[in-house]
Amino acid sequence: MTQVQDALYLLDLNSDKRERLDSQRCADIYAYGRRDEPWMFVAFDGFTNPRIMYMYDFTLEKDERWKVYRSVEVPGLKHEDFKVDQIWYKARDGTDIPMFTLRHKDTPENGVPILQYGEKLRSFQLLSSIWTHATGYGGFNIALGPSFDAALLTFLKHYPILYVMPNIRGGGEFGTGWYHAAIKEKKVSTPIPCARTFSIYTYCWIDH
Repeated sequence: MTQVQDALYLLDLNSDKRERLDSQRCADIYAYGRRDEPWMFVAFDGFTNPRIMYMYDFTLEKDERWKVYRSVEVPGLKHEDFKVDQIWYKARDGTDIPMFTLRHKDTPENGVPILQYGEKLRSFQLLSSIWTHATGYGGFNIALGPSFDAALLTFLKHYPILYVMPNIRGGGEFGTGWYHAAIKEKKVSTPIPCARTFSIYTYCWIDH
C-alpha cells in the first residue's frame, strides 16, 4: 500500500529493480498468478468502478500486456463521469492526514451558488454552496480504502455533493503506529481540521 492506495510492482529477482505496473490507479488491487504460467490476473476495485479483472501477459510487448478479462457495467453509471482526488490536511498537532474526495464531474469545485448548477436542481435554490458528506472511521486498526458503492455514486450523480473520506488515525492505513497514535489518552479530533480544509480549498463553505 502506498499513501492509502494499493500499488502493484514487478520485481526483478536478479537485480532487485522494481517497476510499477498499475499506473497509479486509485484502487484496491488483488493479484493472482502461478510460477509456471506466463501471465497473472489482476483485479482493481475503485470508487468509480466495480471490480475489473485484467490479464497481464508477460510474453507480450509491454504496451500490449494489459487486457480486460472480465468487467461489470452498472446501468446508468459511468466511471468517467466521476472524479476522485486525494488531498492532505493537518490535524491539530500538525500530523498530515490523507483524505479521498469523490464527486460527479458536473459538481463544481469552488462552491458556486447552486442556482448556476443547472435546471434539474432548481429545487435547491435556498442553498448557496455545494454540500459535503464526510465519513471516517479511525478505529480498531481497520483501514478504509477505495471501494465501489453504486448507491453513493447514484446519489452524487443527482445531487451536488462532495463525498469525503478522511483516513484518520486509529485505523490501519499506515500500520500499527497509525493505530496506536489515536487510542485511549492519545485520541485527537481530526474532523474539524478536515472541514476547515474544505473551506480553505474553496470546495464548499465550512457551515455546509
